[in-house]
Amino acid sequence: MAFDIVVLGSLNTDFSFSVPAFPTPGETLLADRMVASPGGKGGNQAVAAARMGKTVAMIAAIGADVRGTTLVDYLSQSDVDVDRICRRDDAPTGLATILVNAVGENLIVVDQGANRTLAPADFEGRLPAANMSWRSSKRRYRRFSPSSAPHAAREAVASSTPLLRNWMAGTCSRYVTCSS
Repeated sequence: MAFDIVVLGSLNTDFSFSVPAFPTPGETLLADRMVASPGGKGGNQAVAAARMGKTVAMIAAIGADVRGTTLVDYLSQSDVDVDRICRRDDAPTGLATILVNAVGENLIVVDQGANRTLAPADFEGRLPAANMSWRSSKRRYRRFSPSSAPHAAREAVASSTPLLRNWMAGTCSRYVTCSS
């Protein structure tokens, strides 16, 4: 099958808390509301593209846990191809804790979990054929192994696959040698 877009990016479970104000150091704060939802910039992009009628494949890594299974089910139900999502026994599915105050500002803390383990070996030679030429959207945040991006770009160009990728600041170089 040919895809309009292939997304290489993060999958997280988002836990969003509505709070009257952000806590100060050492303060315990009671939330007005909490919502758990599928997230991760990559997953959000894949679902948005599928909702616009594009055929979309997702390349990502999740933990072998309930949250990972829930994310794969959500993507499948949203018409995103999930055949290239890797399950990791040694890392949990990514998790984001989001605090939103009364004026709509937010604070976000992310545990990358399995996202940081995605390595070139997980997708080399596995990018599907695409229906249109490759386009790059360079971003500032990295949510997967730093060695993955150049490999993904080369694979995408070689197979004429449109590739969306996400970047997250602070990804440690020690993950360059991660294997599947």
